[in-house]
Amino acid sequence: MGTSSATTPRWRLFFHETASLLLDDELPVPPEVAEIVVAARSRPRRRSTPFFIGPEGVPDDIINDYFGPGGSGGRLAETSARSYAYDILVFLNILQQWNVDWRDASPAALGDVRTWRLYGQGNERPVGDSTWQRQAQAISSLYSWAATRGVQSPIPPSFDRSHRRVADPGSAYPRSKSIKWFTAAAIAQWVNLGLRGYLPDGSVDSSYRHRSGLRDGAFVRAAYGTGLRTQELGGLVIGAEWPAAPTGPYATLQLPDGLAKGGIGRPFWASAEALSAVHSYVSTDRRLAIETAHRRGVYQNLPDVLTLEERDSPRFAYDAAGRRLKLNLLTPFDRQRLFIRTKDVLEPAQLWLTEQGLPLPHTAWNRVFDRANSRVATMGVPMSRMTPHRLRHSFALKWFIIGRLLWIGRASTLSQAEADTLRDEMGSEWFLVQTLLGHRSVETTRNTYLEPFIGLDIESLLSQVQDKDAEQLLTLFLDKHPRVESRTSW
Repeated sequence: MGTSSATTPRWRLFFHETASLLLDDELPVPPEVAEIVVAARSRPRRRSTPFFIGPEGVPDDIINDYFGPGGSGGRLAETSARSYAYDILVFLNILQQWNVDWRDASPAALGDVRTWRLYGQGNERPVGDSTWQRQAQAISSLYSWAATRGVQSPIPPSFDRSHRRVADPGSAYPRSKSIKWFTAAAIAQWVNLGLRGYLPDGSVDSSYRHRSGLRDGAFVRAAYGTGLRTQELGGLVIGAEWPAAPTGPYATLQLPDGLAKGGIGRPFWASAEALSAVHSYVSTDRRLAIETAHRRGVYQNLPDVLTLEERDSPRFAYDAAGRRLKLNLLTPFDRQRLFIRTKDVLEPAQLWLTEQGLPLPHTAWNRVFDRANSRVATMGVPMSRMTPHRLRHSFALKWFIIGRLLWIGRASTLSQAEADTLRDEMGSEWFLVQTLLGHRSVETTRNTYLEPFIGLDIESLLSQVQDKDAEQLLTLFLDKHPRVESRTSW
């Protein structure tokens, strides 16, 4: 099924902000819609609450109540609520182009949406299975809520969250085959080809013009070296939450509540490679972007700024009225307006910046990865698409295997007594990875991140390679695994 003309009236998405209700894009707002937005400002809503206006210019009370204080969407974290809102917006506008009201959508219409998103002829931006599963979860959540308001759900009970038929509706959801893992060598190759401007033969591509390769490569290494999610790594504050310079082979850091999934912070660990790569970016490209922004006056008269005072404890930020806010609780969107004041000069507090010296939204990393994947694909290199979350999966696999080495006494860097102590503390390699990822349940670690490797007979594989280091071991017994991306020949 195709889509109709772009002139079809569409759904509009707004967000409640501290000072105003902002549109999701910069398109002109009709006067009648502007009146609705102005009236909506007075409603008691938390910051960044989504607000939908239908194609006829009328707010949709059911969807807006879903994101309200009493709705299922209102209980989501701020970033999750935004993600759900954009996914629902796409769904609504596809139905609108087919002249289908979302309240009257049938299971067949829902199946058509899935087909269009994944495989639709003429769809210039098809999504992968994992992206559809995320979008389907938002759609399912909305319809579950709407059912309490009299809307019949088009999602049959015999379908799972990805809208695929299952034999037993009460059974566990089947895992997506789109999940991939990458070895360190494959990640390095992807960075060189996609972000640093190299060609498959190892030479430099003289036509490559991307200027943020150092930043982007540092982010990839930091993601693989910490296992953090995109919004977690993308929102960290330099100095207070990430060291400005390497402090040793590993750094023990604290993820703030405002960035952590579920709103509960936790310790995390950064590898030496991650620390070194980020330091190279901080001391060169990031510093240059800030100095250039100062010369251009970018930081002068910025609206709605939060400041960290150099002389004060980094635990608090201050708004324009002097109110003190806990840094630990600031959300990713709060951190977009967070600056450090040094000698009456403002500098962005967030670690990752744009070329213009402004905080980079964590959502922008998806575009960075998309661009790099497109570049790799044009070279004909047989590599799977890299995503930020696949780096997290790869981090999990690396530490699962290293943990197994420790548990069976094959790690040369630990004495037997040290290995015994670690086993007593952690329980098993599964709990080690669970701790590193910050999962509340070890079942999530086992069944979502590492399910294909539960039965991996590492002991027999290691019998021939006792003297290899951890990364060589990873390459050795993951090189032929069908769902693990390894380095290809140049």
